[in-house]
Amino acid sequence: MVKTRLMTPGPVEIPPDTLLEMARPIFHHRTPRFRKVAQDLAEGLKYVFQTTSDAIMLASSGTGGMEASVGTVL
Repeated sequence: MVKTRLMTPGPVEIPPDTLLEMARPIFHHRTPRFRKVAQDLAEGLKYVFQTTSDAIMLASSGTGGMEASVGTVL
């Protein structure tokens, strides 16, 4: 892979192993496999943020995250 440094937001070079992983079939979000990935991710986030509290993952924009956090407090 040619290493070109692009100082722009995109396009970017994608490593071959990432392209191969993205070519694999997706798995449904209601399967045990997805549940395991989500649980592992939540545990990893606890480590990243150095907390014992639950780490919540939101499938939303930044605005959606802010609205969820404000709605929780009110």
